[in-house]
Amino acid sequence: MTNSRVARAVQLILALSCSGMAFNAYAQGAPGEASEPPGELPEGVLETVEVNARQRAAAAGVVQERIEEPVVADFLDAAQISRVGDSSVSLALRRLPGVTLVSDQFIYVRGLGERYSSTTLNGANVPSPDLSRNTIPLDLFPSAIIDSLAVVKGYTTDRPAAFGGGNVDIRTRSIPDRPLLSVELGSGSNSDGSDDGLTYSGGGDDWLGTDDGTRELPGAIRSAVQRFQGNISPANILQALRRDGGSYTIADAEAVNRELATSLNRDIQFRETSLDPDLSVELVGGNSWSFGEDRWRIGAIGLVDYGNQWRNRERTLTSQQFPDTTFANTRQTVNQVSLTGSLNTGVQFTDDHRVEVSGLYLRSTDDDRNAVLKTGPSWFGPLLMLPGGAARQYPPELPAPGFAALRSKEVQARASSHPADRASSSPP
Repeated sequence: MTNSRVARAVQLILALSCSGMAFNAYAQGAPGEASEPPGELPEGVLETVEVNARQRAAAAGVVQERIEEPVVADFLDAAQISRVGDSSVSLALRRLPGVTLVSDQFIYVRGLGERYSSTTLNGANVPSPDLSRNTIPLDLFPSAIIDSLAVVKGYTTDRPAAFGGGNVDIRTRSIPDRPLLSVELGSGSNSDGSDDGLTYSGGGDDWLGTDDGTRELPGAIRSAVQRFQGNISPANILQALRRDGGSYTIADAEAVNRELATSLNRDIQFRETSLDPDLSVELVGGNSWSFGEDRWRIGAIGLVDYGNQWRNRERTLTSQQFPDTTFANTRQTVNQVSLTGSLNTGVQFTDDHRVEVSGLYLRSTDDDRNAVLKTGPSWFGPLLMLPGGAARQYPPELPAPGFAALRSKEVQARASSHPADRASSSPP
């Protein structure tokens, strides 16, 4: 009985709902009624929504490139680098398998040293600013200008074969997706740079990693080197003066030599001062413009990166030449300045055609100051000459039997004395 009542109630509710819907439909379609509110579409007409956006296929392109690469290779795109916050190419590459970062500058690929790796910029060879190394320091490339990185561990026909471990190709971006302006300031301290360091009177442009002429040879010495054929000793100067004619004495030659010596910069005395904290500044700006129904795009991106840091290093060297032992305590203060400038421009026509022009300026300067303190024992032993042999008086701590092998039929006499302590300071 209860179930039948529930069924009848459900049927009644459905009937009322259907009648209400029919009445609403009739009221909307009846002629002479109020017009439709403005902005509403007639029944049966669908509104069209169109969304226009540029395809950002950087990540997809990197994945596809890895799939199509015929040799073993690893890739990083700008999105992956920005997510982890790496500030330079060297820091980003350490996250790839088989790549080891050394001294925060150079990479080892497959366990091989940096001399077995090569670096290219947009496929072009990049010379190293360090003449003693074959590779370029990768910490000079900020990550802000990077579009993607490729580490290829095998040979292909489109890449130089001057590597044994791997080739690092740095791809820069020239057409940003949106207006870009970024300023980063950084500072820090290091235990190697917290103490007082060695400084001297350098040039006014040392903070830029370049010399303003303070360390250059004076013009008088450059002329004298040419005139006296690289030998500016008093004897050679006297010969050159006499060849030119006239009566000159050795005193005249010594006066010329003394004048050349006094023309040198002699303000090279070391001073101990507190070192400045590390400083880094990075400025990035760029934009792109579209025209011709978005078929053409032109863009540019520029970067200036500056870094300045101080480091102290101390080491002790021991030199043993029996029976003497000499200790050399070396104290070194290094001021490292790095400056990077980049300007990339490009024009893109559709998604298949692009022309790019890239300019890169790199500077890395190390200003070294070394102070060496040498200490060692000194003793003097007289030599007694005897026919057919030699006998020597030794200090008590050096027994004579240890020198039995020095006895010879050849008689030689040589005596020397060294100061107990010797200190020398060599400016850069």
